[in-house]
Amino acid sequence: MIKRTKAEIVTLNEICKGDLPAMVDTVRAEWPNSYSVSTFLPLTEANDAAITCKTGTAYGIAVITAVSADKYKGWSAYGKAFKAQDGDAERRGWVCAEAKGSYFACATQFAADKPRVALSQCLELIDNVIPSTQGHKSLPWVIGGVLNLQADGKTSLSDCTGDDYVHTGSDVQHVIASSSRTLEDTTTYEMHGTEFPALATWISGTWN
Repeated sequence: MIKRTKAEIVTLNEICKGDLPAMVDTVRAEWPNSYSVSTFLPLTEANDAAITCKTGTAYGIAVITAVSADKYKGWSAYGKAFKAQDGDAERRGWVCAEAKGSYFACATQFAADKPRVALSQCLELIDNVIPSTQGHKSLPWVIGGVLNLQADGKTSLSDCTGDDYVHTGSDVQHVIASSSRTLEDTTTYEMHGTEFPALATWISGTWN
């Protein structure tokens, strides 16, 4: 799928850490004149016990980014569990990679069965996490994942994003971006062995 879409930013939900290096290598192959980096957040159960895949590696969420070599100035990683949780066995969280001087890219997955909790998690990310990050006003943001909220209506994604962000998606999968970006075509691709299809969005705008 990375090859098919030539993805420059990849957000991943429910991934085994052992599968991540091969995906980074694929991004690197598609963008040979760029630096490709990834960050991974292991998720835990409600009692803080680690969740592991059948392969024995950690289970969690991740983001992969590619930054052209002439713009690369290093990167930083951030991530943690949300304060608001729905009592499910799996604690939900967020993870972000900052391509210094270029953009922030985040992967997340909100609560599945309680829209109000999912909205609280979205508001925590938009209203607390992003404003607390140094440089958040000068760089564009992109957030992707299974957000478990509809785009509009009661208790929806629009209640979270406000005027500073735009969003697009399919069902409960969405991409959120700074309002200075334009979200172009959005397409889903069926994948084998996954609960959700891949969601690809083309984003235009000036990237530093």
